[in-house]
Amino acid sequence: ELEVGEEEEELVLPLEGRSRLGLVWVRVIAARGLAAADRNGLSDPFAEIAVGDGPVSRTGVKLGTLSPVWDHTFALEAWSAHDDLKVDIFDWDAFGSNDFLGGIHVPLRSLFGPDLLHPDPLAATGP
Repeated sequence: ELEVGEEEEELVLPLEGRSRLGLVWVRVIAARGLAAADRNGLSDPFAEIAVGDGPVSRTGVKLGTLSPVWDHTFALEAWSAHDDLKVDIFDWDAFGSNDFLGGIHVPLRSLFGPDLLHPDPLAATGP
């Protein structure tokens, strides 16, 4: 299976004046049943992953499939317990803009709970 863009691209957005909460490790394994966005009845999917307004990371592109397997792990910076983990899937197009295929935005609090996301671990557990 051919892969385009084996190495992930990262777009760094400035987050001046904010302190980092910690790292969130995200493993993007696969997608199934994606919509066909190309004339051949397939797609060339890739995923974009981010936490809140932080840097956007990308998987490689998988050519000609509706069930891509990436199995890639990302370390993303979390800046607020109120941020969402965002995973969006696109169909890569050589010419023109990429087509949105779907995605999910999940609040960090629903993944880890308030105690694990508190900026001061001692304050989260009390005296």
